[in-house]
Amino acid sequence: MRGYYIAAIVIVIGAVLFNILYNRYYFKKVRVLSEQLLEVKPQAYIEGMQALLKTAKGRYLQNTLRLNLTAGYMEQKRFKEAVEILEGLSEKQRKGAVVNVVYCINLFICYFETNQYEKATALYQANVQLFQKFRGGKSYGANIAILDTLMAIMKKDYQEAEDLLEKAKQTYDAPPFQKAFQEISGKLEAIKGEST
Repeated sequence: MRGYYIAAIVIVIGAVLFNILYNRYYFKKVRVLSEQLLEVKPQAYIEGMQALLKTAKGRYLQNTLRLNLTAGYMEQKRFKEAVEILEGLSEKQRKGAVVNVVYCINLFICYFETNQYEKATALYQANVQLFQKFRGGKSYGANIAILDTLMAIMKKDYQEAEDLLEKAKQTYDAPPFQKAFQEISGKLEAIKGEST
């Protein structure tokens, strides 16, 4: 009987170890593909993610890859396709605060870009505490600053939007974020021009 318990423990440890190594293998591939986005090659990124999705086993891994795939669609301004994927990921399929914050950031931006302001607002308000955990942080602080700015724009509080955008420009100097801030600034000026 004692041998049975030892064998069972060894099998469980082996399965867990295999799962960890399997996921690590895929996440290394995702990291390499992420360079495609930084080099502004979203189509190569999308194709790579789709190829990984075809071979990936396990719901968590597949959902994480789908979430990452939406970044490529967003870079190509294919927001409706990204929304379809994101809305297909139920809360049960998203594990952990980091996955949820990325999900919410992507979905909020997609809603904003497709003029679904009510959905964007509801998503933002439902996740204020989650955003607060990451606000000001290195990893997602710039993204949260973008959401805060877009919320101010939707509320038609253009002065607050300008102030938030200026603070974000000074705080987060990475080129992709500076590019996003410039795009938002252009949209804000266009919206202000339309309202006068």
